[in-house]
Amino acid sequence: MIYEIDLALKKIKKNHPLILQITNLVTINDCVNVCTSLGASPLVSFCKEEFKEIIEKIDALYLNIGTMDFLMQDAIFEALEFANKFKKPVVLDAVGYHISSVRKNLVDKILNSFKIDILKGNSSELKAILGQDVNAIGIDSFEKDEDFEDVVLKIAKKYNLVVALTSKIDFVSDGEKVYKIFNGCEKLKSVSGTGCMVGAIITTFAGVGLKKLFCAVAGLLLMGIASEKIKGNFRYELINSIASVNKKDLFFLSKVLQSGIDHKIYAITNGNLKNKSIFKYTKELLASGVKIIQYREKNKNFKQMLYEAYKLKIMCDKFNAIFIINDFLELAKKVNTQIFFIGGINSKNITKLPGGKNIGYSIISDLLNSKDISKKVEELNSIIKEMNS
Repeated sequence: MIYEIDLALKKIKKNHPLILQITNLVTINDCVNVCTSLGASPLVSFCKEEFKEIIEKIDALYLNIGTMDFLMQDAIFEALEFANKFKKPVVLDAVGYHISSVRKNLVDKILNSFKIDILKGNSSELKAILGQDVNAIGIDSFEKDEDFEDVVLKIAKKYNLVVALTSKIDFVSDGEKVYKIFNGCEKLKSVSGTGCMVGAIITTFAGVGLKKLFCAVAGLLLMGIASEKIKGNFRYELINSIASVNKKDLFFLSKVLQSGIDHKIYAITNGNLKNKSIFKYTKELLASGVKIIQYREKNKNFKQMLYEAYKLKIMCDKFNAIFIINDFLELAKKVNTQIFFIGGINSKNITKLPGGKNIGYSIISDLLNSKDISKKVEELNSIIKEMNS
């Protein structure tokens, strides 16, 4: 998927897809500029009299109902008639669906009467589409839950489209697959219009023929990665940061998981690396999808191991990965790691880990070298039972 997104970015710069935006008055400038920064050619119009002529030429249509009026409603319906007729990709941002019956009725009519390819909304907006209670003030969502997998699945299946849900963890679904995107930062909440910009980015990807499911993931990824890269003034640097996201960023900074897939790829650190540091090496592993890191070091002093273990634990936490300490129980205690791994049984030197931590044990060599395998297994079980009690 990351490879396809990178190719689509290059295609946007080469082909300059024409994106028609019927969007809200608050964020028109941001939505237009973010499309332009990626290489697209955005066009804004509310004049339904020109839609037949324009929409035949566009590559994708973005609808955003953030600022409502009846003229906009008429324009949206007219635009959808021609977009469906000419088979153009359509992205709908259901801004404030839960705020009023007017917005609700408009979105419901669109979803039930026209073909929409991608539906975008925050957690409150999309929960409301399913008739669920929401926790929101105006268009801003304050949902306490962090798992909206069921929400995106149900909407995607009901309306036969792709759903992109923005929250602390973003969710994307086509009714079968669900992707979770962990990129982003708290500052995104401090700037009005970032959600609208995501919708515009998604539409831009749709304009070059990228698979709709990947379009939604791509829009959320670009915004999330860009937000994490900004060092200075967040508001003013955001669009430039989005435009700067490249192949390397996509491969090494993306934090995307497909739900239902076992992502627990296991990696063991190597303290004898010649060309890169243990931190760079581990970060590349985590960014590539590795979900378990085992810190295995035999030749360094305790102070150096403690420093490395602390930093690696922080990196693993950021990527929602499991961090394991190998053999050094005191190190595991100080770092407060999730799992302690024993390379061999030595009951005299083992004490309990605080908080009932999990214990792992390498049994292969011990069992193969043991004359009494059953006795060795019994010894192992008694030690693990004691340590986890």
